[in-house]
This record gives sequence, C-alpha cells and structure tokens, in this order.
Amino acid sequence: MLKLLFILFFSTLLLASTQKISIQLEWKHQFEFAGFYAAIEKGYYKDIGLEVELREYTQGIDISDEVISKRATFGVSSSSLILDKLQNKPVVLIASYFKQNALALAVKPEITKVEQLRGKKIMALSYEIDHTSIGVLLKEGGLKSEDYTFIDHDFNIDAFKAGDVDAMSIFISNQPYFLDKEGVKYNILNPADFGIYSYDLELFTSEEFAKNNSDMVEKFAKATNRGWEYAFKHKKEIIDVIYDKYSKMKSKESLLYEAEVTQKLFKTNIFKIGATVPELIKLNAQMYTSLGLVQDGFEFSKLLSSYIFENLKYSKNRDFQEKNIMQNNIANLTYQEQNYLKEKKIITACIDPHWMPFESLKDGKHIGLSSDYLDIFQKNLSVDIKVIKTDSWMDSLELAKMRKCDILPLAMETNERKEYLDFTSPYLKTPVVLATKQDVAFVADFNNLGNKKIGIPKGYSYNEILKKRYPDLNIVDVKNVKDGLEKVRRGELFGYIGTLASVGYFLQKEFFGELKITGKFDEMWELGIGVRNDDPVLLRILEKAIFSISEDEKQNILNKWVSVKYENDIDYSLIWKILALAIFITLGATYWIRKLSILNKELKNAREKAEEATKIKSNFLANMSHEIRTPMNSIVSMTYLIKKNVTTQPMIHYVQMIESASNNLLLLLNDILDLSKIEAKKMQINKTEFYLIEVLDSINNLTKIKAQEKGLAFEIIYDKSDAMYVRGDSLRLMQILSNLSLNAVKFTQDGYVKIYVEKVAEDKFRFTISDTGIGLTQDQIEKLFDSFTQADESITRKYGGTGLGLAICKELVALMQGKIWVESTFGQGSRFIFEVTLQEVAPILENKIKSDMQSLTQKKIKNTLHIDKEHRDALFLKLKNAVTSRRPKTCEPIISEIEKYVLEDEDDIVFEKVKRLVQKYQFNEAMEILNAQ
Repeated sequence: MLKLLFILFFSTLLLASTQKISIQLEWKHQFEFAGFYAAIEKGYYKDIGLEVELREYTQGIDISDEVISKRATFGVSSSSLILDKLQNKPVVLIASYFKQNALALAVKPEITKVEQLRGKKIMALSYEIDHTSIGVLLKEGGLKSEDYTFIDHDFNIDAFKAGDVDAMSIFISNQPYFLDKEGVKYNILNPADFGIYSYDLELFTSEEFAKNNSDMVEKFAKATNRGWEYAFKHKKEIIDVIYDKYSKMKSKESLLYEAEVTQKLFKTNIFKIGATVPELIKLNAQMYTSLGLVQDGFEFSKLLSSYIFENLKYSKNRDFQEKNIMQNNIANLTYQEQNYLKEKKIITACIDPHWMPFESLKDGKHIGLSSDYLDIFQKNLSVDIKVIKTDSWMDSLELAKMRKCDILPLAMETNERKEYLDFTSPYLKTPVVLATKQDVAFVADFNNLGNKKIGIPKGYSYNEILKKRYPDLNIVDVKNVKDGLEKVRRGELFGYIGTLASVGYFLQKEFFGELKITGKFDEMWELGIGVRNDDPVLLRILEKAIFSISEDEKQNILNKWVSVKYENDIDYSLIWKILALAIFITLGATYWIRKLSILNKELKNAREKAEEATKIKSNFLANMSHEIRTPMNSIVSMTYLIKKNVTTQPMIHYVQMIESASNNLLLLLNDILDLSKIEAKKMQINKTEFYLIEVLDSINNLTKIKAQEKGLAFEIIYDKSDAMYVRGDSLRLMQILSNLSLNAVKFTQDGYVKIYVEKVAEDKFRFTISDTGIGLTQDQIEKLFDSFTQADESITRKYGGTGLGLAICKELVALMQGKIWVESTFGQGSRFIFEVTLQEVAPILENKIKSDMQSLTQKKIKNTLHIDKEHRDALFLKLKNAVTSRRPKTCEPIISEIEKYVLEDEDDIVFEKVKRLVQKYQFNEAMEILNAQ
C-alpha cells in the first residue's frame, strides 16, 4: 500500500513539473517537420520538462497571430515572418532551418527563362505572387500581373500534366516526386538560381514569451535541433513514425524523397542546424522591399537586436529600446551600481598577451580589439581599467583564479571556468578554422583527420569543446597562435585550430604563401567578458556596458583590426567594392575548384557515375565561366576608369592590385576550362603547318621581359641547321612552353632560365626548360603533375597558384603523342623535359614568301622611285634601329618610307620578310635577318 502511494505521489510530482506547450505548423504533417517528431519520440522535449502538442495547419489560420495571441506557444512560419516583424508584429526568430526557400515554379520543358512566361498561364496562390520569392522572380523577369494569366492553385498536378497551365508553383521537396512518377516532362525555375534567396521553415515565438521564458526557449530550441540531427541520421525510422502516428496522406516512398531534398535545403555542409544568418535575413527583408510591401530605409541592426532570439536571451529585466541607452554613458545603472564604481575606482584586467588581432601586449602596451572595447568601457563607466602584465594566457587564467584580476575582456564560457568566473553575453563572435600547409586538400569532415596532430594553445576554451565533439582528434598543446602555426610550417603538426581573425592575421603577416585555411568548423568562438564570480554587481554593470555599444561601433573596431584602414579625404568606396567583389569571386572559384576535385576522386572507380559527373561538371564550368567572366569584365572596365582618375601613389598601387588579380583570375578560368575539356575528352589537337622559329620567338618575347624584371639571363638554344618547318598544333605547343618557362622564371631568384630545342629522331623534337631555381625534392616530383597540387612547401615560397598548369601540360603533351618528365636537384635547379611529335614538312612558308615577292614586284612596277645604294643603306640602318626598339609604331614610318622605292629583288625579299615579322611582333627573328645582310 505504501509503495502504491509513493508511486502515485511521484507521478503527481512528475506531471506537475511538466509544462504543456503547442507548436502551430505551417502545413500538413510531412517530413518538413521531422525534427519535431523526432524530439517527441526520442524524449528530448520530455527531458527538459515539456509536453509538446503539434498542430496541423488548417485553412484560414494566421500563424503569427496564433502565437502572438497565445493560442499557440511556438509557430513554424515561412520567410514571411520577417515581413511580420517589419510590420511591427512582436515576433522573435528562434531558429531557421531551410537555408533556401523550397518554393519554385514548375514550367513546361521548352520554357527556360522567366521572360518566356509572358502571355502564359501560371497556377499559384495569390499570396505566393504578392509575398514570396516567386513574386520577385516574376518582377525581376520584367513581368507584371497583366503580362500573364493567373490561375488559382488547386493543389493538384493534373492541370499542369494536361497542359492546361504553363507553370505552377511547387515545393521542390514534394511535387517533383509526383511529376516524375507520372512521367510529366517539366523544367524548374528556382528563384535561388536567379540570385533570389530567402529562408523557410522558421521557428518563432512572441517577444513577450521569449523575454519571460528565455531559459525554456533556449532549451526548447536545442532539443528541436537535436531532433533534426536524429531525423537526418534515421530517416526511415522517422518516416515510419510520420506514417503510423500522424498522417498517411503521403506514401513512405514520397516521404523518403522529401527527406533527401529537405536535408539538402538545410545545407548542413555549410550551416549549423537552426543557425540564424543575418545576411540571409537581410536578403529576405530586401525581397519584401522589392515587392513594395515595406518601405526601404529600415535600420537593419536595430531590427536584428529585437528579432533574433540570441539577442534577447540575456534581456531579462532590461529595456532594449535605444531611448534607455546613451552612447557616451550607461543611462540605466542603478544607484547601487553607480556607488560601486565610485568606490571601485580601478578594475583590473588580464589578457592573452599573444592573440592578435584580438589582444596583445606590445612593448608593455595593450593593443587589439579588446583594447578598443576597454577604452569605451572606461569612458562610459567613468572608471579606470588597468591591464596586468602576464607572459601567457595560462598565466592570465591563474591570476583570475587567484582573484588578482577582476575581468578577462575576451573569454569563452566553459564548465571549468565557471568555477571561478561568471560571463557576460558574448559580444564578439568569430568562425573557427583549421590552418595547414598549402598542399592539403579542403577538409570537409574533421572526423576523418584520424591521428593527425592538431595544435591548440593551452588553456583555450575550444580545446575542451573540441575534445567533447571530436573525441578522436589528436589535440596537442601549443604556446600561442604563432607557435602553433610555426610548428605546422615545420611539419611538427598537421594543422592548427584557431579563430578566422587570428589565423588570418598571422597568415598575412608571417606565413604568407606557406600555410592556408583548409577547413571551417560549424561552431563559432563566442567571446564575452569573464568576471570574477564573487562580484555579481560588476557582472551586471559590464553586461549593461556591452549593450550600450552600437553595432556601428562594433563594426568599426572590427574593421580597424581585421582590415586595413586608410586615412584619406577622398571617397574610395568604389574601389573597396570592386576589391571585395574580386575577392568574393576568387574565393567562390577556389571553393568550387576544390569541390570538383573531391568529386572527381570520389567517383574515380565508378564509370557510369564518373561520366555523369563529368557532364554535370562541364555544364557547371560553362556556367561558371559565363557568370564569372561577366562581372570580371565589369571589374576590368571599372578599374580602367578608376586608374585614369587616381593620382595618389597608395591608391594607384591598390588599383594595380585589383587589375593584377582580375587578370590572374581570367588566366585561372582558362586553365580550369582547358582541364575540363581534357577530362571530358573534348580537347582536340589541330594540326597545321608552321615555322617553329616563330613559336620560339613568341616565347622569347613573352618570357624575356619577365626574366629581365628579375635580373635573370634568358636564352633559347637550338641547332639552326635543323629543319624548322613542321606540322603540329602550334597553339598548344606555345601553351606548354609558356607555362613551363614562366614557371621557371617564377621560382628562380638568380641565375638563368634556358630553353634547349633538339631533334632527337625523325618527326620527334625534345624541349628542355632549364633553370637555377629552388629545385624539387623526390617527394615533390612524384606528385608534381597531379591536378590542384603545388610542389613548393619551403619557407622561401612567395607565389600561390592552383596547381593546374603542369597537369594541363602533361595532358597536352600526351595528346601530341609525347611524354614529359622532370630532373631536379633541391636547392640547385630543375630541368623540365618533354618530347612531342612534330612532322617535318617542306619549307612551304619560304616558297610562299617568294611567291608573294614576285607578286609584289609586279605591283611595284607602278612605282617609279628608284633608290641608290647609299640611300638604301641609310634606310635599312634606320629600320634595324627601329626593330631594336621592339616597338611597331617606331617601325611603321620607316617601313612606309622604304615601300615608296623599287628595291633590288634580294633586298625586296629581305624587306618583306622583316615587315611580316614586325607585324607579328617577332622582333628577334627580324633582327637575325637584318644582321645577316
């Protein structure tokens, strides 16, 4: 009896401690809400004391009103949630799941552009046209409502299948499955493919509920995210739950299709599940501005401060409106807090003395981001903050434990530190990255690093966090950022983990060209102020001090230490925009190049899949070429205009940097497209008859200038008795020679670069590019001709590159029925040697010249001006001097002067040869002919 009473009593307590909440879904039960089903089934909500009711969507419900009016605790909305906020509805975004809106248009297969919908029938909801990315898509395509016939959606594919409508709105996670199943041919116009991005599947609550229940909301969000993680790992299990417990409206097969597409829309390879990204929120807001639903000019930073839950979760008992915060002092300090500061007089701080650009001690002076923040705190609080000198971060932590410093200005909360510190809200967030040597491929999954040694400074909070999340990582303690990166450079560590800002700072300052960022973790390094946990008043004061700093002030501090600041009265914003665009394009190209490389390796042994991947990749590269070349042309044009108007030396230098980066990127595109053609077996060798001397002269003109700029000797050596009239692909031969000779110049600091040409057999020529450069080790030689591989890992490396050039050379040589190899001594120089087939032919070019001369002689009968020997010698001397200048414009007047006279046959042939060579910029060959006179 007593046992029964105890059970009843315990059950009553358990029920009393459980809080009932409800979630209003935005549609019918399907995999779109799998994270919620999983969290219920696996007890994640129950673990935090919540009993959750899921409410299916019914016609006529306004989801945000359901939540604001408290009929539902939470809601799941589309991207229109930001519109509600812009219209002053008190909604708060907790988590965003779809990083791309699933809404698109299914159109007839012959329709490939939005403009082709003019005069067509479009079946959709009026709300979709007026309030979603589909409306923006139509507007951007130049279509107004009168340009097409609107048909109200009947939520069925029959009308589209029968051809009664030309387009219909669909969710790409659902309807394509049914269209494919019915064998309907269609094309998809996805707003995301046109640069129109918006969120979807947004979890939210009311502002009042978020403020009054911040702890519960935070736990609820984490449990939901955990549910999504489980759902993606166990799709079939959750599909069974949906089908058996919630709805049989969809088959399990269609739910599985939806599951696969849903995971792609989450973009989990880029974003953490549920992450709220301000940039995408801004794009959403701008979309509604474009639709004319809200006025432009809203203050975005102010919008985010009350819209994103993360910005509100520490807001209990605090008025967030700007009327209660002043820029130059803290208006809402209590009387107790003000008296505390008067009595305190000095706040002591300990920092990391080797953590630039965040903070450091340089000649005893505190510098970095935290220095600027402390300056603001001192001014706003009217109190001195004194930095105590330490030798390391571990020393600073020890002083904090001993209560010898009151605060740590930039610290991340961990369980260990909470034993002696309390923490303010994070006011600085930065991505966490992995830095390695240049030859390491992009790391997508850190669990695959195996037993490779990874360095993290001793005492850093992320050490503790990573060990929990990635237990197999072989983490090694290092002294600081510089020490860790130095050990990576020396090969003692595989990589170093740190913040993007600190790693990027040192890569630019001390490791440029030697190390690179190879991977990015999902987590952010969130930094607040660590305050001794026996001083709650100071914690409250500093919490208010953080919120008194505007977003603009935070951005200015970040720009000062992470970017380069130029003091100038002239507005160069256009230059920075161009530079930012160029960097964005370069990063995007690099990202996709790496992604394609990984894709090729994964599909190496699957022939059918490899052929399909090659087709996809070729389409992508064709599109990428167009998409990148178009803005690049704009960059080059705008750079030219800026260059004409910029007069100050620093800005001329930066315009030249933009110009150089643009040209390098165009060269990179050519390499990528060449490699793609080779891999797709579409590269062809076009054989024509040509004069090999002309090719060598072009290489001489191209390479000699570069060599002279570095003070190098350059020479092309060949046997002039060899037949040089051949049949082959002169363009591809020139591409190989220019690639190898320019590489030799790039990696040679002093000495020479020479090209040797010799005939080794009938129709077989050998070309040797020899230099006195840095040389190669045997390990480097073995992987030298692999795509995306760089050989130079030494501390003297100064130049980057994609590693495509030599791979392309290897393939081109093979196409020309030849072979290529390298002989090298590390530290002394290299010899790149290749042999190709060039079929010898009769000297038809010479015959052609003679034929042309005869024709010209006949034409010159009309000329009556004859020339004596003295005048002839004077003109040819002038021509020789002009050719020496290597400037066509200098040569043209003298050539025109000579053309007035009737020359002797021999002189006429020489003159016409020289004239042709000058017109082709082949000045070396022209000089040889003139010197032979």
